[in-house]
Amino acid sequence: MKKAFPWERAGIALAVVTLGGSQIFFNIVRGNRDHFPSALSFHAWVVVWVQLLPALVLFGLDTLLTRDERGTRLWRSFLYALTAVLVLRQAQIYYAAGFYALLPSWAALPAYAAAAAGVFLLAYRFPAGAGRYVAVLGLLGPLLAGQYLLGAWSRPAAAAETADAGPPHPGPPVVLLVFDEWGLDTLVKDGAIDRARFPRVAAIADEGAWFPEAISNHSRTEASVLTMFTGRVKPEVDVPTVFDRLRDSHRVTLQMAWPTFRLQLRERAAKPGDRYLCRTDAEAFRLGPLDVLTFMRTLLIESDFYAEGWTSPNPARLPPPDLWDIASDVDVLGSETASFLDLVDREAGPGRVLYWHCSLPHAPFRVDAEGRRHGRPHDHFEGPAGNTRAVYANYLEAARGVDRLVGLVADRLKARGLYDRTLLIVTSDHGARSQGAMPAEGEIRIPFLARGPSIRPGIRDADYQHIDFAPTLLDLLGAPAEPGAFEGRSAFGAARDEREARFDVGLREQRRARPGAPWTRVTRE
Repeated sequence: MKKAFPWERAGIALAVVTLGGSQIFFNIVRGNRDHFPSALSFHAWVVVWVQLLPALVLFGLDTLLTRDERGTRLWRSFLYALTAVLVLRQAQIYYAAGFYALLPSWAALPAYAAAAAGVFLLAYRFPAGAGRYVAVLGLLGPLLAGQYLLGAWSRPAAAAETADAGPPHPGPPVVLLVFDEWGLDTLVKDGAIDRARFPRVAAIADEGAWFPEAISNHSRTEASVLTMFTGRVKPEVDVPTVFDRLRDSHRVTLQMAWPTFRLQLRERAAKPGDRYLCRTDAEAFRLGPLDVLTFMRTLLIESDFYAEGWTSPNPARLPPPDLWDIASDVDVLGSETASFLDLVDREAGPGRVLYWHCSLPHAPFRVDAEGRRHGRPHDHFEGPAGNTRAVYANYLEAARGVDRLVGLVADRLKARGLYDRTLLIVTSDHGARSQGAMPAEGEIRIPFLARGPSIRPGIRDADYQHIDFAPTLLDLLGAPAEPGAFEGRSAFGAARDEREARFDVGLREQRRARPGAPWTRVTRE
């Protein structure tokens, strides 16, 4: 057997690494692009870690292991067989419909074994021809890497996120702060707002209205946010959002903690002049090479490609919330906060709605009231068998951080001279999801506070539900919707007759301890 030329070794290394490995990462990133910064430096490091450096290592191994003909045949045959299996696996994941149209699910593993054996025998029998063929395939390496980088570089903005001249009749500034998994029980002590723990939130309540009987209609973020925006417990796809009804007076900028929800809302409701952001879109994360390496390892493990087993027909998608907290020491909450404060500095004003769905205090409960990582164990609820007391202490500490963030936003509005003119609403999507460790009612009891020029300060006993969010916002902005547009009603409306609290089926029925409260009767949708 003739000795391989360096270019042939390089081509083999690039082909094996690209087809068998780096293309997996390229596809996972492409399929979940809103989990990642759009900075080209991040994607360049991805190429370095998952293609260039592995190809160099494989080039060196190939040089060491191909010093005699028998060793070369065995090594190269094994290499090509492994590559064939990995390529077949990618076909199974990314082209599941075609894969299972050709093969029943039970035949997947035998197909892998047959492909590996066939490629191994052919490569062992015809080593020179197999080497040249695979070396030519190495040309795909730089082509596919270039395609990946070009896609990252030319990442197109949605047409709906382009700027326009603004609304024809600008309304007052609006800032909506929605905290993820912030339960009312963390805010209240002895029936009143705990001023020692939440002084800035208490100040908002003193200047505006707060609703001690507020509840969410859902214990899940996605459903809760859509209910807030549409005023319906189970909105159909074509139901307009509250922002659609403010086209003449406001343009909206949303910053979502979780990328999946950002995409759903943008596809559902974005109009020219709106901006729908995720915390990674602001490019607040400047990851170094080691951060990227750690992240890519976690990405592969958490993706369906790895986690769902060999016969999974599901595409390789990453689950929300995204993996930044797990994969690096980046101050995710700090970057998210800085991003929104920058939006306040640049965009707050008449005709603008700034909406922040903040990741605090969502599990894992790893930060203290100042937003610093505390390093303590028990950072998420594990059900009745878990250490509920320790978990709740960490959850309460994270919830206290809400007060700091509310204060930061209020201070920025004051610095711009907008505070007294701004409609400010502070709430959460749902309460703590304790996996059965605490009473289920905690999942839907939420804070709801509103402060603005037209709001008379005081405590309101209205039975606010999140289906009331959209009609309440429109009412406060002087843009009431037509009758029947919402299942909810304005929290500041005149007619406040008693009604049933409406929950999704994911929350088990449980009555309040205090009989006679507005939402004592529970119906499941």
